[in-house]
Amino acid sequence: MPIYGTLVTSCIALLVGTPISFGIAFFLTELSPPWLKRPIGTCIELLAAVPSIIYGHVGPVSWWHRFLASTVQPFFIDLLSEWPLVGPPLRRSPVRPSGC
Repeated sequence: MPIYGTLVTSCIALLVGTPISFGIAFFLTELSPPWLKRPIGTCIELLAAVPSIIYGHVGPVSWWHRFLASTVQPFFIDLLSEWPLVGPPLRRSPVRPSGC
C-alpha cells in the first residue's frame, strides 16, 4: 500500500508541476525582457535548492497553528488559568493567528 500512495502522489506532482515548469521555461526563454531573465532565473534556482519536504511543511503548519489556537489553547486556558505558576501567563488573551 505505501508504494501505491507514493506512485499516486508522484503522478499528481508530475501533473501539477510539468505545466508550471514548462510555462516558466517558455516565459524565461521567449517572453521575458532581458533585464528580468536573470532575477527570475535566480529565484527559480533558489526554489530548487530548498528540499521539497520544507515546502510540504509550510501549508500544514499554518493549518495546525489555527487548529491549536481555536481548540487546544482555549482548553488549557480554561483548565489551568487558576493554577499559581502557570495561571498568570495563561490569563492573557489567547494568540489568534490571522484568519481565525
